[in-house]
Amino acid sequence: MVKPRRAYHTLERAAAGPTYSQEAPYAPEVPYVPHGGAPVQVPMGGAGYGPLGGMANLHVSEPVPPRQQYQTAPLASSATDAPRILSFGSNTQEPVPVLPHERIIAQQTLGVPPLFKTSEHTNPPLGDTSYQVIDQGISGPDFLRMSMYNVPASAKLREATKLPLAVMARPFARAEVPIADFSQDEPPRCARCRTFMNPSMQFASGGSKFVCNMCQFVNRTPDYYFEQTDATGRRIDWQSRPELSVGTYDMELPPSYGTGSKLRHLFAIDTSRDSVKKGLVHVAAEAIRQALYGLDKTPGEGCLLPDTQVAIVAFHQSIIFFRFNASGQLEMLQDNNLQDPVVPPDLFVNPEEAFEGMSSLLDNLPNLFPNAPNHSCFGTLLKVGQDALGEAGGRISAICTTFPSMAPGKLVRRDSGLYTPPSNTQADSHQLAKELFLPTATWYTDMAKEYSKCGIGFDLFAFPTGYSDLTNFGFVAQASGGRHLVYPQYVGQRDARAFMVDFVEACAEPLVATQTALKFRTSNGLQIEKVWAPELGLMDSATNVLATIVYDGSLDPKLDVHVQCAVLYTTPWGTRRLRVCNIVSGVTDMFKAVLRFVDSDVVVAAIARQTTAQMFAKPLAMLRTAIVEKIREIFTAARTNSGTNMPSGYLVVPTQLRPLLPMSLALIKCPAFSPRTYMSDSRTHSARLIERMTVAQLSLYLYPRIYPVHELFDVQDGIDLTTLPMLEAKLSALSTGGCYLIFNGLKFLLFVTSTVPPALVRDLLGAESLDQVSPYLDELPVLDSDISRHTRELCAQLAEHVGRPWCPLQLAREVLLPT
Repeated sequence: MVKPRRAYHTLERAAAGPTYSQEAPYAPEVPYVPHGGAPVQVPMGGAGYGPLGGMANLHVSEPVPPRQQYQTAPLASSATDAPRILSFGSNTQEPVPVLPHERIIAQQTLGVPPLFKTSEHTNPPLGDTSYQVIDQGISGPDFLRMSMYNVPASAKLREATKLPLAVMARPFARAEVPIADFSQDEPPRCARCRTFMNPSMQFASGGSKFVCNMCQFVNRTPDYYFEQTDATGRRIDWQSRPELSVGTYDMELPPSYGTGSKLRHLFAIDTSRDSVKKGLVHVAAEAIRQALYGLDKTPGEGCLLPDTQVAIVAFHQSIIFFRFNASGQLEMLQDNNLQDPVVPPDLFVNPEEAFEGMSSLLDNLPNLFPNAPNHSCFGTLLKVGQDALGEAGGRISAICTTFPSMAPGKLVRRDSGLYTPPSNTQADSHQLAKELFLPTATWYTDMAKEYSKCGIGFDLFAFPTGYSDLTNFGFVAQASGGRHLVYPQYVGQRDARAFMVDFVEACAEPLVATQTALKFRTSNGLQIEKVWAPELGLMDSATNVLATIVYDGSLDPKLDVHVQCAVLYTTPWGTRRLRVCNIVSGVTDMFKAVLRFVDSDVVVAAIARQTTAQMFAKPLAMLRTAIVEKIREIFTAARTNSGTNMPSGYLVVPTQLRPLLPMSLALIKCPAFSPRTYMSDSRTHSARLIERMTVAQLSLYLYPRIYPVHELFDVQDGIDLTTLPMLEAKLSALSTGGCYLIFNGLKFLLFVTSTVPPALVRDLLGAESLDQVSPYLDELPVLDSDISRHTRELCAQLAEHVGRPWCPLQLAREVLLPT
């Protein structure tokens, strides 16, 4: 038998960390981040509509002088007595870690081109870094990430670290993976623990037996799977078999695993009075057209997967079906029976075959409901979607504006406006949290179960004008695995393009998995404690699942820990497949060795998800205290068990836990948990974003990138994200007269201070003063100036960095508060 595969770990003395500047400690009380902080003057509301909006195509008539320098001054004085830390592996004393600098160092460490080799490297880079993965028999960090890559050998040692043992899975991070063909035979797996064949399994007795890497059980190799082994004990065909050579692969399954049908996609449009008045029906029709036929409006140029069947329905106080009869003519059928609607047959069509009729429908749709009532039978729409797609599953994309006001699914306004945790009794606070953050409408909870059971994913694009009870209203989208995007106080000129990009991006998923079943397996001595969101009707590249792990015994430091994530699913073309992801971690009985191989991004994600799950049960103040207490326990354990004589007043921060300090503080101040005044809908939406985000998205969402735009005039050779300096998210890092680009992965915020030089406004925004700039600006105008070109290039590279074609921009101006 060959020697078992070992996780690669290097435990030599760590090099001294980077030297940080003498600045004030991290303070995420940033007045300019889109999702928190002090007031910024961002006007809302107003009239006007335009998909490009604002000054997207504005050009100045005369070029401005190139490379003009803009003078600034410190906005706030910097503190001189910054707290000091002592890092493991170094006797040097350093200030509190600076996360932007950590990100730059992590990106530069990966080299050019940035590569991560899964069997040679150990800890994955920080979440907000770009790199390519070379699969060497272990799944890359884009598929699986563990909170510890040196797992404690015992539950006692794990408890001493105070760190969670968890794994983050994103099974469909990439659509194209190697496929192992088992369409005629049963996929080989362990007879005891049912783990599927993977590269870490070892073959013995010339290939007639294999040893399970999870439970060490010796299995007999099936006759149809037998192959000779070489002198090292490795099968001679291992390179041609994905299940023996790569960590992530698909298995084509035999008919015994069931059969599926081709993907069907239902589009639903709210045609109530508010939706028509805002121009949303027109924007929705254009978004659907672009998804079906592309920008050129040509059959076959859309972003939907081939052979996808589509249908369109409208709803206000009744359901309106649009169906093509046998002769190809369009019929409009209205059903007023909200309790038991009847879905007409042959509702779904091939969009390429019905190009003319579908184009005519989308052209006329905005004019079909000029006098529609301002009611919404959203609950009935959910029943129609279930009946239309049935047990075969599929996807629904719903554009909704009006508060659900008709049964079934009628909602009442539980929140009168802004929600601030009350300061009276704990019982009252607990009751208010339970009422606002716990789904109480049984219609929506029951429909969510049915959608998950049938394999239906529900994407909700909501445009509320006020409180809309997203806790109930968006629960089906959350529970079914769909997307939940919110555009509050919608203004077409500002938000139309952002919605269309989001809508097309959701429809353009390269792989949509329906009728899914998820299962985690791990090594002897461990077991899966809980899988967060275990039953999703639909999975795609945006689906992320957290699994927490507990001990049911002790681990042998001579053996590795293995975790396998397997998803049984139906492909968009109707076949049944199994997506398998595998990860390996070492085992140690030394405290310091554990901390040297911790993924702080997964630790933050685990704490965040476990905290959002308690929003309906505990007051927000108690949740914030719990986060602080958890971080205190982690660093207290590091100090107590470090075995180093440390002077008082020094904070001991293991190198791998450096990002944990600013990220945890930012988590407390995000809209979901912030002590500031937020509407409950905003808190609910923020919590659901956190639950769906990857570790990279969560890192950027909590601690955004901040760039001084006024310094981009001096860029010589183009924008390079690997070297371009970023600012800390603190007031003392900003300057009066400055202009800053803030990016949280979802949108850009262009913060302009009150004393910004007019030359900067003219060169960047094409106006003589800020008062002349449209408050509904959604992207920078195209101007013939160095700073304009560099800033637009920076925006494009940041959007590409997060894998998006375009991100909206919002203008924020500094508010001068009375002193």
